[in-house]
Amino acid sequence: MNYCKKCGEIIKENAKFCSSCGSPNHLVNNKKANEMNTIKDKTKNNNHKIIFFAIIAILIIGIIGAVTFIKISSIKKENSQTSIDVLYVDTDNYPNVILTIQANNYSKDLEMKNFTLKEEDVFQKDLKLDIGAEENQYKISYKSSGKATTGERNVKIAYLEDGKETLAEKSYSVPEKAKNDTKTVNSNSNNVVNTYDNNEIDIKNAMDRYENDYIRMVNTKDTYYIKDAIDLSGSLINEFNDMLKSFSEQKINESLINHEIEEIKKISETQYQVTIYEKFNISYGKKNESKYTDFRTTYILNKTNSGFKVYAIKKTDNLGSK
Repeated sequence: MNYCKKCGEIIKENAKFCSSCGSPNHLVNNKKANEMNTIKDKTKNNNHKIIFFAIIAILIIGIIGAVTFIKISSIKKENSQTSIDVLYVDTDNYPNVILTIQANNYSKDLEMKNFTLKEEDVFQKDLKLDIGAEENQYKISYKSSGKATTGERNVKIAYLEDGKETLAEKSYSVPEKAKNDTKTVNSNSNNVVNTYDNNEIDIKNAMDRYENDYIRMVNTKDTYYIKDAIDLSGSLINEFNDMLKSFSEQKINESLINHEIEEIKKISETQYQVTIYEKFNISYGKKNESKYTDFRTTYILNKTNSGFKVYAIKKTDNLGSK
């Protein structure tokens, strides 16, 4: 509908002039068209602004939601407690025992070196770790020390990682055949490591550190690398200095193949005796030969302010070379 620019009267769509005042119709149409275009442009611009701000709002909400989700997930992860559950004990091939365990909330795979295991307070050795059938499941296999002939046995597992210890335990019944076969049971007594208190994990870690530092000391011919593992109040540092002079002359280097704690005895509240089986590959550079040599060594450990340290070597038995 058109209106006259001058008088405002309605003008027919095809009329050339206003019937009331005689003004030309094209001026009115142009004016009205301009007004309509202006309104359309304003409406279009307003729509664009609304869409733009809506997109910004959606993005802000999305970012806030994502950040909140990440924070919540992080908090849940931090609050998650690591734990280990013993799901099943397989004694079908007793005295070979297989434990199926479930590891909960660990960020990386478990390692055998961090495990210790006891049966009825007897520390077991030669533990082996394998991946289980399900996610986060593992199998620990070992040969039971088997000295007791009772039907029920309690297994305790300790896992130490980054200074945090996780404990788990489970009981199992000795198969009837094993209970009646005293000879078979007692034949495994050489697999026993005696322990009398809760210090065995700290002692094990101290000996692991000592063995590694000892190898580094021998191969560098420098006692600097063993100082953190031994009690410097003893004479061991002087003994090592003399030993290294001889090793240097003979160009001896060593690598540790294996070491296993066989016995831990408590001497006093601050001193322990530890017997370890050790296997070394010893290279005699001056003779241009190398040998695998087995030892059984008895160490004296002192409990110091900074943990257990090797104080003395009480006895070393050479079990043979090849």
